[in-house]
Amino acid sequence: MNHPLVSVCIPTYNAAEFFEPCLQSALAQTYANLEILISDDGSTDDTLAVAEKYRQRDGRIRLVKNKAKGMVNNWNNCIEQARGEWVKLLFQDDLLKPACVEKMVNGCLQHKVDVGLCRRDFIIHPDVPKITRFSFRYKIVRPERIFDDLAYISPERLAAGAAEHLGQNVLGEPTCYLFHKRIFSQTGLFNPEFRQIVDYEFILRLGLKNGLSFSTKTLATFRVHNASESSANTKEGKALCIRNVAAVTGDIILLFYHFLHDPEFALMKKAAGEKLLDLHIKHLYHSGCKHKGKTVFNKALQPLRKKYKELGSLEYSFFKYVYYRKLFKNWERHDRVSDERYE
Repeated sequence: MNHPLVSVCIPTYNAAEFFEPCLQSALAQTYANLEILISDDGSTDDTLAVAEKYRQRDGRIRLVKNKAKGMVNNWNNCIEQARGEWVKLLFQDDLLKPACVEKMVNGCLQHKVDVGLCRRDFIIHPDVPKITRFSFRYKIVRPERIFDDLAYISPERLAAGAAEHLGQNVLGEPTCYLFHKRIFSQTGLFNPEFRQIVDYEFILRLGLKNGLSFSTKTLATFRVHNASESSANTKEGKALCIRNVAAVTGDIILLFYHFLHDPEFALMKKAAGEKLLDLHIKHLYHSGCKHKGKTVFNKALQPLRKKYKELGSLEYSFFKYVYYRKLFKNWERHDRVSDERYE
């Protein structure tokens, strides 16, 4: 069996609270040919002290210090600095099961694909808002429920599963991902235009190339706590309203826009349908203007509206809000609307 070098990439920023068990889970991997790369984005807590302590104990650990590149840029920097053929992402507050890397690499080699995904479980902290706890426990769409026991998910099956749950992350978080570095010459890295679903857009884009290997065994643990970036992006409050809109609704609108216009997502356009994607974009826009206020909503989406003329041409009116809301509700009830009723 081939044992190529795997880089476990851990991007960090002020991670001290949960970083030690995260790092220990990387060091406990049964896969032998491993480097552990920590890319720190200017932490001001004890993250670097923890990293240095373990680096002195274990020669597999490498530490790269950055000057505040920002979350997504730090993720990309970590991948670019990796020396391994394969990259296994591990986020600073998450955990890997001991056999995670070994099983995921073997799965990719067996199915001759460059992207791997594994099942995960959750640690949900008590400081998390009730609505978030409820969502992770009961509403989140898990890949094993969509793809059953498939060990290989073809691009077409992946698109069909994602289209069935439009706008929802059906594949999991970066700690569930493994990929070969050669794929980035075709797909690029994480897209910094996204904030809340940057990980989902990334793994979906990669998986639609040639499919992915899926381990139905639980090999990773995703930690949900109130200080995480995803929690910060969904907090309520006037001061965070624009951040909230840009991160949540803006990301989904941008994702659907890429489904419609980016050749890399042609299978998503085919699976979901061009007119249905257009309906979702218009419903999200008019609903956002109605409930958040036109000025606030357009300000949150200003970078996207400026860059993409189709989004910039959207203009809110109450009548359009009512119209698209009705069509959207019909779709939710699976009452299929004829193509002629879409604008």
